[in-house]
Amino acid sequence: MATTTGNASNDEAAKPKVTLFWLDQSRAQGMVWLLEELGLDYDLEVYRRVDGLAPPEAKEIHPLGKFPVVKVNDDLFAESGFITEYLVDNYGEWLKPKDRASLMRYKYFLHYAEGSFMPPLLVGIVMQGVKNAPVPFFLKPFVNMICSGVETKYLLPNYKTHFDFLESEISQRPWIAGEEFTGADILLSSPLILMKGRSIFTQGNYPKLWAYTEKLTERGAYKKAAKKTEAMEGDKLF
Repeated sequence: MATTTGNASNDEAAKPKVTLFWLDQSRAQGMVWLLEELGLDYDLEVYRRVDGLAPPEAKEIHPLGKFPVVKVNDDLFAESGFITEYLVDNYGEWLKPKDRASLMRYKYFLHYAEGSFMPPLLVGIVMQGVKNAPVPFFLKPFVNMICSGVETKYLLPNYKTHFDFLESEISQRPWIAGEEFTGADILLSSPLILMKGRSIFTQGNYPKLWAYTEKLTERGAYKKAAKKTEAMEGDKLF
């Protein structure tokens, strides 16, 4: 476990003590970006996967042993949507829409990103891992058949539904909630960047969504977060 420190911009009197518990190859990367957008000082407590899983000591932070987890002063927060909502509400009102219609979309997409969009993408990652896993040669056809069935009957239809929906949404406004960049854009970025160029998410299929994803990665705070993550992980932010 190691500790590093982020950048400051808030007044000393109002500045919270923030610690982000970070795991490699996890959605904790998006929280690095959020904290950079907020301009908050933060400590990073870095954890590494063991055999592809979170280390046992993760449950000493939170009973579920999941990441990200953020500590703000004496309060501990888990779940990306909850963390984003709390930090934006308390330390980044500029990342939250003012008008009612945009605010409703903002709140919806905070929950949509993790609750609806991410699950089929994670199933796809698991299926790819199963498909590529070493198995006896006589079992390989059955493994491939099962994985192909899941992909054809579940994954591809779900991918299309979600990407069609998001293409339609982002065609109507510059950012996912409205005219301004918000915390919902950060939360939605993880699955989009993860899937960019994979499966059906290509520039040809979804040009507006592709351009939006490119725009997300051009933000200065994203680049700062990416640089930190790459230094720790030796890989891209997502």
